[in-house]
Amino acid sequence: MSRVVHTKGFSTVELLIALFVAAAFIATGFQLFSVVMKDSNDARLRAAAGTIVNTTIQERMNGVNSPCSPTPSSATIPIPTSELPEASAEVTYSCPYGNSSKTTRISVVVSYGNPQEQVEGSLDVTK
Repeated sequence: MSRVVHTKGFSTVELLIALFVAAAFIATGFQLFSVVMKDSNDARLRAAAGTIVNTTIQERMNGVNSPCSPTPSSATIPIPTSELPEASAEVTYSCPYGNSSKTTRISVVVSYGNPQEQVEGSLDVTK
């Protein structure tokens, strides 16, 4: 005599396994989301700093009139922007090929954030 048992639904063990697998996927997804959000914020800050470097170089480029002028110097300027926390820029003028050269190098280093991050850029201007 054989007995046929018809069961409907899931057993407790099957439900616990399904819940464990779902929890693992949710935890992994949350960690991945956190990493992506942090990386996108870092990229946004680097892009804003790069824009400031480019703008600062373009503004200073027209001020170079004579060969290697102004004389090799350095200055730190504040950056009035809400995009970059604790930002400042250091502008340096130098003569990369000697004082008799007609080329002046304008270098800009933007520092921002805590801990400090830096984005650098330079341009050689020949007049």
